[in-house]
Amino acid sequence: MKKIISIIVFFLIQNCAFAQSEKVKVDIALTVNEMRKMKNLQISPISNWDRKPFASWGHFCNLRDNATNKQLLKLLNDTSAVVKGYSFLILCQRKNRNIYKIVEQHLTDNQEISWLNTDYGRIQRIGDFFINEAIYRKLISEKQKEKLQQKILSNTDILLYYNNIVFNEVEKNEQNYLKIRRFATEKNSYSAVVALSKYQKQEDKILIEKLLANEESEDFGFRCVIYFPDSTFIPYLNALYEKVIDKNRKAGFGPHKLRIAYKAVASYKNQFSVNYFNNILQNCPSERYAQQCKFIWFGIRIFPCPIFKELDSKVEDIAKKETLPLENEHALKVD
Repeated sequence: MKKIISIIVFFLIQNCAFAQSEKVKVDIALTVNEMRKMKNLQISPISNWDRKPFASWGHFCNLRDNATNKQLLKLLNDTSAVVKGYSFLILCQRKNRNIYKIVEQHLTDNQEISWLNTDYGRIQRIGDFFINEAIYRKLISEKQKEKLQQKILSNTDILLYYNNIVFNEVEKNEQNYLKIRRFATEKNSYSAVVALSKYQKQEDKILIEKLLANEESEDFGFRCVIYFPDSTFIPYLNALYEKVIDKNRKAGFGPHKLRIAYKAVASYKNQFSVNYFNNILQNCPSERYAQQCKFIWFGIRIFPCPIFKELDSKVEDIAKKETLPLENEHALKVD
């Protein structure tokens, strides 16, 4: 009799376990279906804007608490960017040993993902999202990071925002130069041209001029001049000068453009720079005078030189009044 009861109890336990397993499977399927309807990946439980819980947080918790690693790895190939994003975040939280391999496999994944965190949001490509999360959480070693960067440099089909970081971080040598140049010439990458400017090669001047000649890309052109202050580029800086002093121009320039352009002018560290800035101060509309002082000051502080001493004393007090502490911290970087 005891044996029969034991057998019955055993089967009851097995049936309960099977039912529980089936329930989990159903829960995950329902959760994934709900996630596919979502436009944004929300990576915090509550919004700082209205202090209300994000609607999707429950779905994330359900997937996190019930999905196996095998299921999550499969979901990384889902058609929904939100499902991919949540699955990867959970694998990162679990410190899954396949993180580097996953990142590597998704370098050409250009599907866009929109995500929200408390009160700010961003749109990224899946490839960028995976890289940034893995690096931020320190789930990729320095050796793996270097391997990843070389993989990116060797494949012009990888077109991520992270490429810009790679172009600036990799060792400066001829081999990397040639790889970066392919992105500049074959993919028209503005940031690749900026990276090339640090090599100061004559054959790249035509690429820099192309950026400077186009209003859409001239900010990147000015960045190039910061690293490669060649006389070839002076006409483009003079063209900007004419726009700055134009009293009929209804709007001024955005702070970003002037900050970069005036650093480019200051990088020459010669009489051209001094004359340029003095002419700006003498001829710009009066309502823009303080703004001009501020960005001139940023430029000459980045490239200190005895030739700027008199100019510095002229603009310093006004510039300091116009500058916020955080803005000052950002502006006193090269680019």
